[in-house]
Amino acid sequence: LWPILLAANAVPALAQLLILPFFPDSPRYLLIDLKDKEGCIKAVKQLWGDGDHMAEIDDMMSEQEAIRGEKAKSVWDLLRDRAVRWQLITLLLVVSCIQLIGVNVVRALLASALCLPGKSTLCKELISSCLQGFLIERAGRKTLLWKNYAVMALALGLLTVTLSLQDSFFWVPYCSVALVFIFIMSFGIGP
Repeated sequence: LWPILLAANAVPALAQLLILPFFPDSPRYLLIDLKDKEGCIKAVKQLWGDGDHMAEIDDMMSEQEAIRGEKAKSVWDLLRDRAVRWQLITLLLVVSCIQLIGVNVVRALLASALCLPGKSTLCKELISSCLQGFLIERAGRKTLLWKNYAVMALALGLLTVTLSLQDSFFWVPYCSVALVFIFIMSFGIGP
């Protein structure tokens, strides 16, 4: 059934193609890039409803004035720009950590070795992703990243121990399940 599974990706893509013409362009894009003030006002009213949105449009106009005459940077220009070097390094570090953290392995472990359905894992991840929005405002992104990476590292270390002792005591598999859920919640809240 692999061909059917791979073809299933066409359904959301087709839905997006059908729905996309009904959405307005970005007001910022219309005003700054295309210099279409009337289109910008129309898009703002379509997105935010009727009302006085001149403050937002004035902000976009001041942004347009600030970047007047600057050309768009290429990827190579961005890589050579010292002003954004630390932001770029931080972004690359976070993205590479997310790719290498092993969350898919932990999900597979939870689904197969511990005989639990993957839906419970996705439910935990959904809840933690919703919590993340509230926690970012209180703790900040940097704090959420380093604390949750620390929790994830600790959970993986303890999970390694509990998996090696799984047959020794009856309660160890339950600890493994709890550590997997802690890992997934930390992944969803942090990275």
